[in-house]
Amino acid sequence: MIVTATRSRKGPEKTATVYVNLDQENIGKGSSLGSETLWSVLDRKLTEAQVLSRPQGRRPAKDISERVRAGIQAWTDGDSRRRLLILLDECDQFFEADAPRFNQTKKLKGLGDDTKDRAKVVFAGLHSVQRSPSSRATGRSATSRRPRR
Repeated sequence: MIVTATRSRKGPEKTATVYVNLDQENIGKGSSLGSETLWSVLDRKLTEAQVLSRPQGRRPAKDISERVRAGIQAWTDGDSRRRLLILLDECDQFFEADAPRFNQTKKLKGLGDDTKDRAKVVFAGLHSVQRSPSSRATGRSATSRRPRR
């Protein structure tokens, strides 16, 4: 479903959309790569989308999240019409790997705050991801609907 949304997304010319399937990138609990590896993948994908510039020389792995976050902020600051949508699919294992502190998830959420909500991250999955905003208000997931009577 999220792949279809990526392909059919129509928006302003200044909108960039990046799709990452975390299972295909082997990121998450039970895989060889931890949740922090997401930043290397985002660096690659955002560079391909020309949101980030190509890195000069070698960069330390521990600074990769800061490079990505600073690059996104610089890109959105470069033109007030720019928007970025990051679509993360198959997030269940990612959230399990990022628990209990959810450090990487907090950094991703911070992208919206840093860019005045011009960069947004959408998480998609089967179990660990709430599917609708109304589920927060009702305390129920969209997948746990009551049967009609």
